[in-house]
Amino acid sequence: MREIHTKEDFRYFVRADLCRYGYGVSRKAFRQAKKFVPGFRFTYQLRLCDYLSKAPVFKRPLFYLANARLERYKFKYGFDIEYSTKIGAGLHLSHWGGVVINPAVVIGENCNLSQQITIGVDSKEGMDAVPVIGSGVYIAPGSKIFGKITVGDNSAIGANSVVNRDVPPGVTVGGIPAKIISQDDASGYVKNICQE
Repeated sequence: MREIHTKEDFRYFVRADLCRYGYGVSRKAFRQAKKFVPGFRFTYQLRLCDYLSKAPVFKRPLFYLANARLERYKFKYGFDIEYSTKIGAGLHLSHWGGVVINPAVVIGENCNLSQQITIGVDSKEGMDAVPVIGSGVYIAPGSKIFGKITVGDNSAIGANSVVNRDVPPGVTVGGIPAKIISQDDASGYVKNICQE
């Protein structure tokens, strides 16, 4: 999975995130989304902190300022996501509020995260027992995903589901505990994907 190391990587991630909100990639679209879309405003700050954390020492003051703003956005919008979390390009935060993600979680590209979800550790298995979420995954409101599991590419997690077992690619799971309820994938939910 691509990570942010250079300015071009940073721009790629921001463009991919912006596309997911259906705004296109113009400067005007960027300004509008940054002003009116809390999910994009947060992801932009997340990407900026990730980029500046790897920048040369003389740019450290910029990182501290960006991180302070990110911390403010966490409280304002209810997104508990660290900039160090490995999240692929094209992140879409559907609605703001109550999103908690353990920093060790890995999330693929073009994923949709809804409100009131938790993706975290299963402390009975140890502090490194966190999920790996594939690309093109849709996670519905209220879902809880935990433990050393893999959620396959293009799968959908139903509302208020508790997922503590592997999810195969291209299926829909739901319930407590979650089980396969449909062979439909997440393509109906994951839209506006930018082509590089």
